[in-house]
Amino acid sequence: MSLSIQSITDHHFTVTEEPLVNYKGILTLSTKWIELAKEKMKTAKCSNESFEHLILVLEGIQANIRLNQEMYEGFCQLFQSNALFVCRNEQSFIEGIGIFAKRDREIVWLASHPKNLPHPIYDASRVHGVGTTMIQHFAAITLKQGMSLSVIPKNTAVGFYKKLGFEWKTETTMHLTSAKIEALLKRTHR
Repeated sequence: MSLSIQSITDHHFTVTEEPLVNYKGILTLSTKWIELAKEKMKTAKCSNESFEHLILVLEGIQANIRLNQEMYEGFCQLFQSNALFVCRNEQSFIEGIGIFAKRDREIVWLASHPKNLPHPIYDASRVHGVGTTMIQHFAAITLKQGMSLSVIPKNTAVGFYKKLGFEWKTETTMHLTSAKIEALLKRTHR
């Protein structure tokens, strides 16, 4: 399923599920993003929680990709529990990567290109709306099932999820109900 969305920030993104054959390229890309995030932290001459969080998320994505590759090679693609999604801009450059558990309707990992994080030197090149667009895509998938969408957010991302309508379901899990999903999709589609 591909969903093309005009985001509320006037950027046009397309979110697609990546086939397993592309996973190696995404592993390479995520390694480059980790290196770029580390470089940005160094130029800021301080530890930045957003970049540290992004590095952890990208490492989680890499581990999940490797696991899915092993499962595919060892068993069958039917046993694959999580799917890899990418968000591309108008020039087809990847701006975001996400791992989504379709069966559980849970956002497992979500990462934006390091240039999209706040940084005093690079703020002019930031692209806004990548994470929101990916959440919209996952929400649209979930809405078809009439269920809620869930995430276990890191502390740095709680505000982002709250802004989109997520509420705490447990001490560690936030969810977006079907009604809030519909509202999110209506609010952001043009």
